[in-house]
Amino acid sequence: MGKTAIAAPIYFSLAWTMLITYQTFTKTAVFSLVENLGPFLPMLGEWMLSHVDLVEFIHVLAWVFVLTSMIPGVLLGKKRGVLVQFFCTLMLSLIALSFADFLGLFFGVEAVEQVLSYAVVLTNPVVAVLYLSLPYLLMIGVDLYGRKKDKEGKEEDNAGLMEEAEEVVESETSTQKPKAYLRPFAT
Repeated sequence: MGKTAIAAPIYFSLAWTMLITYQTFTKTAVFSLVENLGPFLPMLGEWMLSHVDLVEFIHVLAWVFVLTSMIPGVLLGKKRGVLVQFFCTLMLSLIALSFADFLGLFFGVEAVEQVLSYAVVLTNPVVAVLYLSLPYLLMIGVDLYGRKKDKEGKEEDNAGLMEEAEEVVESETSTQKPKAYLRPFAT
């Protein structure tokens, strides 16, 4: 319980910050990518430009999915409840979507403009691609780590079974008494 009590607030803060920044700056990164993709792949660039909302939604969904699928594991360990995951997803999504409104309400329009001014970094297509690929890289990393842990767990289980089998064989051979053969009556 102690580890979860420390990890949960840190994780929620980190997840919230990542979701807010991803929701806020994804549009700029997607537009940068679409604009710079147009000259090289005009057909794909044109399709992406006409479906920019869909492309943006997919990238935002990827980040929401990554973060909210990890929350129940951090909070509940291996016991993952569907309702807990749903409410975490809903809460983080609503907070992320309404962040600009809350920021403007509490600090004024200037604060929103100041935060959005940082998006100029994402007009560089290389930075935009790296930025948009973060949730996918994280998914791959978590997946590979999980597979590695499963493989190590299976190897440890197999090693444990082998040791137990060896102990059983050793105990059976060491506890067996030499057989006494009966000799016929001596005359």
